[in-house]
Amino acid sequence: MLFLLLLSLIFASHPDSLVIEPEIRSIASGLSRATAIDVTPSGEIFVVERGRNRIMMLNIDGVRKDSLGTRGTGDYRFDSPQDVDVTNGMRIYVADSRNQSVKMYDRRLLFLGMLTPSRGAAGGFTRFQPEMVTVNIMGEAFVYDADSRSIIRFNEQGTVSATIDLRMYDIEFPVKHIRVRDEVLYVIDNRGNVLHQLTSGGNYLGFTMMPHTVNRIAVTESAVWAVGTDMILQMNLRGNVQQKIRNKTNQSPTGLAIKPGYILILTESNVYRLRY
Repeated sequence: MLFLLLLSLIFASHPDSLVIEPEIRSIASGLSRATAIDVTPSGEIFVVERGRNRIMMLNIDGVRKDSLGTRGTGDYRFDSPQDVDVTNGMRIYVADSRNQSVKMYDRRLLFLGMLTPSRGAAGGFTRFQPEMVTVNIMGEAFVYDADSRSIIRFNEQGTVSATIDLRMYDIEFPVKHIRVRDEVLYVIDNRGNVLHQLTSGGNYLGFTMMPHTVNRIAVTESAVWAVGTDMILQMNLRGNVQQKIRNKTNQSPTGLAIKPGYILILTESNVYRLRY
């Protein structure tokens, strides 16, 4: 812990240099306690609105195309949804926290099924509380369960194949965000400036100290992106910062999504878009 603190102080002592400041604009507003955002390769934006217990589909300009959900327990209802992963656009995963499940939909928002560990599965879940979901290229879903402080891996058939207990590592709770790329899991803990890397099987690979505190991350084929109130960081897959972009929203971000050419930042009430 002391070692991480010393590294944090070293990074804080270096001033920002070569910070890019592109134009940023709001493309959607009036959202209610929005918590997550993702974008398909074709440019369809999905936003989780926890305040209205729904997900919204927008085009790349922020125009509403569709929405799904209201408060409840059915296949098309949510209770405090927290996160979304749209994979390649063919399957949409939504972490439905209070309904204790991750619900799956197709590209037309038709219900496909849900992920939930059985009682006692893989170590014994007493109350499944899915707050984050991220899916790799093989179709495995990684779900952060806030109750057990574990990442649960579901295989393509929806069966629990592994449980990664994050309490085994020097991770401060609550976890802020997780994302996966191929076989590597990226975790931002409560400190906000430590990027942990684990294998998809739970082996610890190491950590990177970031020069700014961040709230959310997004992972593309060649980069890890992170956003905080002041700055957007573009890093390589090892966590080394390659570019800094000023976050001019002046709001705490609740989501981040990347489409080639665009950065999408979510706050509780707005979607912002900037070009890079």
